[in-house]
Amino acid sequence: VVMLVACLGGAGNGLSSGLAMCVGSDFAVKREEQGSAASKAEYLGPWRTMMDLGQLIGPCLAGQLVTCLSLPAATAACAAIGLL
Repeated sequence: VVMLVACLGGAGNGLSSGLAMCVGSDFAVKREEQGSAASKAEYLGPWRTMMDLGQLIGPCLAGQLVTCLSLPAATAACAAIGLL
């Protein structure tokens, strides 16, 4: 079930032209208006970095879990991390 939800979320993000970046852009405008960010780029830079970091760490972590444990154990561990 968790894998299905993750796949649907990923597909939705891909089909929606990057929903996560659209949400980030909305937050950036609000932060700029509130004065907590000097520009949209000041907010979107770290936002995008965190998104890219997750895309880098996820496969590395899954690969290490498969190597050290087993595929079913790695699947369960990744599902548990996803629920956090």
